[in-house]
Amino acid sequence: TTTTTKATTTTTTTVEASTAAAMTEVCVGRITNATNAACTCGGDCHTCLWGEGNVVGDCLMCKNSQFLHAGQCGPTCPSGYFQVPRGTFGSQCSPLSTGRVCTALEIETTGESCTCQANCWSCMHVGIPAECRVCKNGKSLFDGICVDTCPSGLVSIGLGLFNKTCGLLTTAAPTTTTTTSKASTTITTTTTTTSSTTSTTTSTTTSTTTSTTTTTTTST
Repeated sequence: TTTTTKATTTTTTTVEASTAAAMTEVCVGRITNATNAACTCGGDCHTCLWGEGNVVGDCLMCKNSQFLHAGQCGPTCPSGYFQVPRGTFGSQCSPLSTGRVCTALEIETTGESCTCQANCWSCMHVGIPAECRVCKNGKSLFDGICVDTCPSGLVSIGLGLFNKTCGLLTTAAPTTTTTTSKASTTITTTTTTTSSTTSTTTSTTTSTTTSTTTTTTTST
């Protein structure tokens, strides 16, 4: 009798638990949406993911007119993105590839009707007015919006009613101009020219040589 024994090999795979806390709720303002527990997102974030152990996750909505990008709130958008302002809450950054340009109430590429924010002549458009590009009515462009007065340290650059922007205030080094006054004396000299005719008399002395011939007479 032959007995065959099969060896059974059991492979145990150990899955390491993630060190990051699970985001189980959303903190809205100061209360979580599921358990109504107290919470705070901090900074300029109004709504954020909320995890076990009161761990704050990515921001979902900014406040104080800050722009949401990659779960963070900031005053501007990075390169390749444009600002979509929505007032005090909900402003965000959108990729340039998702927007179209609205100028003078028309989408530039299609001719569709569109609108920009107040006092804006040309803006990015994503179904709603987004970041302004050119202001009108004498307003100045600052961070994608048209303002009456530029923030401290900035001045309005441009003339007329269109395309004014807020730029850095530069202070030129004082220039000292030294003006030297020299007394100028003008002397007027009147020259009287007397035309004198000088007659030069050239005396030509003619030397006359008198040749005396002596004639000697001889008497014979």
